[in-house]
Amino acid sequence: ETLRLSVVVRAPFVKKSDSHSDLRYDSADGVAEISIPDSATDEFREPLVAGMGASWTVFAPFTIAADVSYYALSKYRATFFGDPDPRDFKDIVKVSAGAEYKAEFSMFGGPAWIPVRVGVVYDPQPMTSPKSAYLDLTLGTGLELKFFHLDLGVMIGRESGSGADLTVKRFALSMGFVL
Repeated sequence: ETLRLSVVVRAPFVKKSDSHSDLRYDSADGVAEISIPDSATDEFREPLVAGMGASWTVFAPFTIAADVSYYALSKYRATFFGDPDPRDFKDIVKVSAGAEYKAEFSMFGGPAWIPVRVGVVYDPQPMTSPKSAYLDLTLGTGLELKFFHLDLGVMIGRESGSGADLTVKRFALSMGFVL
């Protein structure tokens, strides 16, 4: 009851979409009007994604968790208007780990919990050059009742390797009901 394991696999698949364009030229004097319509089927070959995760309730209100995800992005292919859009991607492995503590109290005559969460994410980027990765810190809290939960999370981080010093700033709020 204290250990949970999961495995997820998304098989490779192809997404297709129809594209249309209409290149137009109208002269200033209104004499010449040129229209070049075109259409094509675009194709996006999505690669295999596989992951596994585990969570362990070390003692009653304290849980640690980790997951590892593999993205076979070297197999990604895209075609726009019949022309390949080359991407020099490499396969990547994304790693995350975190901990949660749930403080229990009474609310509306029943049990309630306030979770406090902290985590870290290592997210390498798929381009082969420059070598780049994000390192993110996640923080979260919320309110859990028997039939309702409210969760608030933030992620802050920084990219290194590209020289652009990109940052991550994300905020998420979710609410759920159990019927």
